[in-house]
Amino acid sequence: MAGVIATVSEKDDHWKALAKDQLDVSEEVFRDYPANGDSVLLANLIHITRPLFRLCLKDISQMADDLTKVLSRVSEFDIENTLPGLQHDLCDLWNEITREAHDRGAYDISYFILEPIQHLFIALHQGTDAAPTVFEPMLPFSYPSCNIPGHRCETPF
Repeated sequence: MAGVIATVSEKDDHWKALAKDQLDVSEEVFRDYPANGDSVLLANLIHITRPLFRLCLKDISQMADDLTKVLSRVSEFDIENTLPGLQHDLCDLWNEITREAHDRGAYDISYFILEPIQHLFIALHQGTDAAPTVFEPMLPFSYPSCNIPGHRCETPF
């Protein structure tokens, strides 16, 4: 379903209803998404990435390639005009994944999640002191965390 939401070209009322149901958010919360750039697509990405990350921690071998393909597809949007709260959620998720990569200290599922969405992280941090300069391919523990206080909600996981 996340792939359908990400790739439909005509975002009509039917698409909005489908997206709202998929994201499992209230009408009040969802109302702001379509009016703020690609916020629906960012919420969609966050909605599928966190549970996939947790699932893949258990069994990387089965899902790695499919995960990369799905995330590449659903992360094709302009993050700059999305809702700040969703941007903060993405930074929280990014930090959760990079913490796991740093803790493991080796190539693992983190790479298959961070690599296809790194362009979003880069776009959010352009022009800041935290702007990433280099990502080492296949070394997710080298990926930086977001250290800008205004970008993070620090929600517990």
